[in-house]
Amino acid sequence: AMTRYQEIIDERLHRERVLSTLAMVFAGQSLLLAAVGLYGLTAFAASRRRKELGVRIAVGARAAQVVALMLRDTAVLLATGGILGIAGGLAAGIAMRGVLFGVGANDPFSLAAGLIVLAIVGLGAAFIPSLLATRMSPVDALRSE
Repeated sequence: AMTRYQEIIDERLHRERVLSTLAMVFAGQSLLLAAVGLYGLTAFAASRRRKELGVRIAVGARAAQVVALMLRDTAVLLATGGILGIAGGLAAGIAMRGVLFGVGANDPFSLAAGLIVLAIVGLGAAFIPSLLATRMSPVDALRSE
């Protein structure tokens, strides 16, 4: 008799499970798209500062200082975007409270996970071009513009 009850429950919840799986796939794709966009934008912004980084290195800045500068500037932008994103996520969660199943409207784990992934991507996107800029000679950096 227990198996029959389980079959009935599984049958009734099939639609919700399919919809939640589909929502999870779309959420993952959205996070991936945001990460790719963030990487591209951050890497572009870092590469635009190549001349400035070359000047800094030419006047005696150490590579670690240049990388730290780029990471600090990127972290400020990421923090601003994170605050706005959390506010938007909380507002969307409240607006969608009626259609959420199995998760709260303001699930801190989901918000934190998205924020952490995008922060890692953003800092990585700033780190790589800034590290490459420190490895080139200051003369080449100044000549590249």
